[in-house]
Amino acid sequence: MRPRSRTPTDDGTPRHRHGFWSRRHRRRRRAEGVAGLAARLAARLDLSEVQAAAWRPVVAALEEGAPALERLRADRAALDEAMPAPVRLARVEGALVAGLVLLHAVRRPFEAFYGTLAPDQKRTLDRLAGAARRRGRAPL
Repeated sequence: MRPRSRTPTDDGTPRHRHGFWSRRHRRRRRAEGVAGLAARLAARLDLSEVQAAAWRPVVAALEEGAPALERLRADRAALDEAMPAPVRLARVEGALVAGLVLLHAVRRPFEAFYGTLAPDQKRTLDRLAGAARRRGRAPL
């Protein structure tokens, strides 16, 4: 395992203590919601006007699904080992269905947006999504 870097991130926060994935940082970013995520991602990708226009439907679909995501987080936290297995299975099934509905709403606008990106922008987006996925926190 590679030692953690002590160099600051792009936004100036140190990586070693309160970096991108620290608990405090995650809470702050979650409070910013979809709009904060969308703004950070758009800034990171340096979107053109055409790309920004293609990005707006993705953000709208994510914002529409944000309440469902919050319910999913609450349901996940509420899963109790003392709960009977059929109840847990029903909650997990409900969460999967809600997540799938959101995925269907986001997929087509996202594919259209992704098609507008330049190769270097695609690499950046893929890298960011891959890093989040490895940490179990991927929105995409």
